[in-house]
Amino acid sequence: MISGHNAEKRERAKEWLQNSILMIFFVQASYLLYSMISELASGITSGVVSMIDPNFFYLTLDNPINIGLQIILTISAFALVNLLMFLLAIFAILRAVMSILRTDIARGIMLFKGHFLLGSTPKKEEPNNWNEREQWRRRIEYERRYPQFERRHH
Repeated sequence: MISGHNAEKRERAKEWLQNSILMIFFVQASYLLYSMISELASGITSGVVSMIDPNFFYLTLDNPINIGLQIILTISAFALVNLLMFLLAIFAILRAVMSILRTDIARGIMLFKGHFLLGSTPKKEEPNNWNEREQWRRRIEYERRYPQFERRHH
């Protein structure tokens, strides 16, 4: 930044320093903004929870409809939580297996995408530009040597 003989390097160093200072400022501002949003969400949550009656979640056996509704909601909530936990466990196992087996064959077996005996998908042959260039070079050289032969277009 203080080198006087190269203006381009000096300008690049100034830009780098400016970007570094801006990055430090914005990272600190993002932490401050995150803490403010977190405090706001915590305050709203505590306000809503304090408005709920403490006896609201008690299970009571007042009438048969209330008993049936509580049984159904309890069973369905329990089943939903267990189903979600089971699915999360399956996805975690699949993710671990897929990270261990990073080949195309393993992905094909695990995700049922194609037959595992075929292996990975065949790669396309790259066009051989060197052969085409060599062919055109020979053709031009031939036309220079033998000018009586005209070039035929297909």
